[in-house]
Amino acid sequence: MLAFCGVALIGDGSYFIFLRPLLLPEDLRYIGASLSQLQATAPNLFQWLNRVFRVMGGYILTTGIMTIYIACTVIKRLERGVRFLLVLRA
Repeated sequence: MLAFCGVALIGDGSYFIFLRPLLLPEDLRYIGASLSQLQATAPNLFQWLNRVFRVMGGYILTTGIMTIYIACTVIKRLERGVRFLLVLRA
């Protein structure tokens, strides 16, 4: 089950890195501005959002890799403190 959660995290992280659009339609509705208005007023916003989602996606993806590693190796040996760290991480 823990390894499956790691795979799900890798999928989520990959989505944020490769597939997620910078602004969703509901983002524009919440902001109350059109795409052209945002580009005119904040021209660097889209560069910044691209970096934010790549960093966040990378964090999620590497957390998934770490979770799979823990599920496949460390937790099987039941080393001291592993369960505590897993609870702390959750």
